[in-house]
Amino acid sequence: MKRGFTLIELVVVMAILATLIGIGYSSFTNTLNKARDAKRKSDLRQIQLALEKYKNLNGDYPVSDWVTSQKGTSTIPWITDLTVDYIKELPVDPKNILSTPPGKPSDSGNYVYAYYSSDNVEGACPGIKGGDYYILATKLENPADHDTGQTMVTNTCKWPVDSNNAKDVYALSNP
Repeated sequence: MKRGFTLIELVVVMAILATLIGIGYSSFTNTLNKARDAKRKSDLRQIQLALEKYKNLNGDYPVSDWVTSQKGTSTIPWITDLTVDYIKELPVDPKNILSTPPGKPSDSGNYVYAYYSSDNVEGACPGIKGGDYYILATKLENPADHDTGQTMVTNTCKWPVDSNNAKDVYALSNP
């Protein structure tokens, strides 16, 4: 009598292994996404501290239209006024992906850090002076994160104007 496995037994074992691998991969990917999101939040808080130091020494925040981490690396500041005097190294998003055409973190496919402090919050807030406030934002990979989907209120203005675009955005503003 020959001993061995039947084709059905082999298929069943392969199906079980494939299921276990799929579950493991999904769990690993979810853990990796959460780790990158935690780094993003930490990086933005670090930039926020540098912005507060900048304001304490200069009276205002750096004035800028939307600028993203894609325009620089950790050695080339993407918020040009935040030099080593304020932060040792300006962090960039772990993925640092900017879609084509370029956009803000609220736009699909963008994984960048973004900074904004201009005289008019995207046409929604006439009369607001750049340098009095800032918006610092990034897209999180876990849209179920309780820190996403915020609407930033700057004086009497709100960003993003279209809150449908903010469901996976994590944003900070001046305290």
